[in-house]
Amino acid sequence: AHELREFGRRDQWLARAAQAGAPMQAARLVTEAELALEERDFEAARGALDRLHATGPRHIASLRMQLRAELGAQNWEEVLRLTALLAKRGAIPEAAAEEYRTQALLELIERDSGDRRAFEERWRRMPSRDEARPRLALAGARHATALGNVSLAREIVERGLATEWSGALAALYGELGPLAAQERAREALLRIERAERWLVDHPDDPQLLAALGRLCAAAELWGKAQRYLETGVSFEDSRAARLELARLAERLGRPAEAQQHYRRAAELP
Repeated sequence: AHELREFGRRDQWLARAAQAGAPMQAARLVTEAELALEERDFEAARGALDRLHATGPRHIASLRMQLRAELGAQNWEEVLRLTALLAKRGAIPEAAAEEYRTQALLELIERDSGDRRAFEERWRRMPSRDEARPRLALAGARHATALGNVSLAREIVERGLATEWSGALAALYGELGPLAAQERAREALLRIERAERWLVDHPDDPQLLAALGRLCAAAELWGKAQRYLETGVSFEDSRAARLELARLAERLGRPAEAQQHYRRAAELP
């Protein structure tokens, strides 16, 4: 009846199964959950599975179904719990477990990203193996920067790059967020020292070079800023780097050079 889209008849059969006594109830609830998942009615699937698990042991098959329902319902805390449980039992592939865990953590830190205290508490509770993952480190550093916690943003990027090099994460190291001028310069100098050590091992990374250019500009080290930005552009031309060069030329009183960089930036994606 369900496959024929005759939902009234389907519900009649399920109602009859509900009256058939205890031996039928596990099969009925599993069927209800399966059909609800097919219809993307995740709340109905969760309800059926909750009733199933309340009356007996939790089997691997029904826990996998519950994970699908919690993913669909965006119940991320429960996704984390079920993923850990199923992975421990070897019931889902390791790659899938890592993806579910990463997705859930990304959603949870996004949910807390508007509140500095909530975000910081969420991040501090995260296991170190998770906070160093490039996708999570990138999101965490962006949120920390936007919230004005530059020391946490710096720490996140440094831990992430110590685990796995990422050009995108290195580029974010050049973002200082909403800081006062004096604090920007002090923070920039701290980061320049670390970023120049990375440059020894990654001398041709255009994103790292662009980050160093931005940091040197923030510290008013104009000559170094220009050199780093121009070297980065020589490896990979980018709109962001050209805009940085244009703004730098304006600061140095070179309007014609600034216009050249603005025009080139307009040509780039």
